[in-house]
Amino acid sequence: MLPVVSIAPLSTLALAVFRVALGAVVLLDLAESIPDHCDFYSDDGLFSMASRPDDAPWMGVHELGGSCAATRGLMLLHAIAAACLLVGFCTPLAASTCYVMALSHIRRSPFTFSGGDVLLCLLSAWAALLPTAQRWSLDARRRPAGAPRASTVRGVAALGLQLQVCVIYLTSAVYKTLGAEEQANKPDASSQWLAGDAVRAALACCEYLTFVGDGLRRLPTVCAALTYATVLIEYAAPFLLLLPVAWLRFFTVASLIAMHIVMGAAMNLGNFAVASIVALLALLPLEPDRVLWGYEAEPAEASAAGAVDASTPPRPWSLRTAVAALFIATNLGTAVLGFFPGAVERLENGDWLPPRVQAWAPRTCAAVASSAAELLNGAPRWNMFARPPASCGWWVLPAVLHNGSVVDAHKLRHYPRVEPNISWQRPRWPAFQHNSVLWHSYYERLNGPHPDDQATTTLLLESLARYHCVRQPEIERIYVMFNLEDHDFDRWRVRYSTEFLWEKNCTGGQGRAPTGAPPLPLPRPRWERIP
Repeated sequence: MLPVVSIAPLSTLALAVFRVALGAVVLLDLAESIPDHCDFYSDDGLFSMASRPDDAPWMGVHELGGSCAATRGLMLLHAIAAACLLVGFCTPLAASTCYVMALSHIRRSPFTFSGGDVLLCLLSAWAALLPTAQRWSLDARRRPAGAPRASTVRGVAALGLQLQVCVIYLTSAVYKTLGAEEQANKPDASSQWLAGDAVRAALACCEYLTFVGDGLRRLPTVCAALTYATVLIEYAAPFLLLLPVAWLRFFTVASLIAMHIVMGAAMNLGNFAVASIVALLALLPLEPDRVLWGYEAEPAEASAAGAVDASTPPRPWSLRTAVAALFIATNLGTAVLGFFPGAVERLENGDWLPPRVQAWAPRTCAAVASSAAELLNGAPRWNMFARPPASCGWWVLPAVLHNGSVVDAHKLRHYPRVEPNISWQRPRWPAFQHNSVLWHSYYERLNGPHPDDQATTTLLLESLARYHCVRQPEIERIYVMFNLEDHDFDRWRVRYSTEFLWEKNCTGGQGRAPTGAPPLPLPRPRWERIP
């Protein structure tokens, strides 16, 4: 029989709390995206399926239709599955549907998803593999009266969820302190964390700053304490969470939740903080009447596949066990390959396959290698501000209307009640300038591509200009400009400047990088001290 490999058992009560929280968060996330859903997931928005390259990966269920009505229908299906997950009705099917829909959303709009979206997608998969409906669910009410029910769960799936959480924090700590990002041509990636300046430096970026963070960054001592505390808890948590000492695990989970609450309040991180808290809820030892709160764990009562019927002996193999093992291998492979630049490219070349296998089935080997590279390369690295951004800023979209007046297309589209005049002054809260989590992620990604990734930068800029031309027919010509904040953390100062990135004639033709003078006077660069 397959041995029980879970180090610390999971509580079925904690899994029920995890399931309810996951369903609620997915529903809230979908509700928040309703106003901009068609802008990012349909052919009527920024990215149409016809504009995708021929070698682009399969998008999932969004391949079924690109109209706004079709995408809203898929969104409704996603919401129904999340509601079923919330109440525990047909839980494995509901969780699997949430996973497929979330993965399809990520592939359909690859420039708007965040680490929180990826984490919610993975948690949906674990919710399908684990017995999350043993309590507080409609499925549990259909169980025969007096049927045996264990209070804890062991097995490959339980271990997989624990490793999922542990890998996130361990890789984040390594990126922060061991300079793993230096291998990606990012020098001094760890110096700010070791010097205690990283949290304050991250709060200096206007794209994430909130009211709480604005007050927090003015307290250097508190920011230094939070920097060192973050590194300490991220290094210790992966080991403490696996120990069969319940009170220690409870303290570790509570500390991580507190860390996410503080950082989520201080920075606009989208749904990442909430998704992380949902993952941690599954690891709470919520069995006060059991020996879990002592120094010995309760003997295993569940099968390796995740069954919780105490009268059922452990099964040697199952489909759930195989899928859970595959997820574990993917997570560990992603974590390891993330520290070795070029490893994914070598994986895609297929050099790791035996020569005889390559000669016998070259096409099959190429497909396997490409799929493996795509799977690992598309997964997040979980570096979590390992290197605080040295530059950030806000966007201004000057547009010339047919009547000759010049307005800000961004204000004209998203803030119809605000005067759409051009202003170069920094908004009070740039992190909430876009009034939408999807648009915030898109503009963040627009500022994120490396300079050598010209194709991606061109695609994003052209899609943004084309979108405003289509949605606002009164625009004749539009320009894309970025007000840059370039931070010098050594001298604790910031340089403000304006970059002229793109121009497009809405009457037709492809936009292009500007070749002449800007259409209106730009502010002169200046240095100021970081508040």
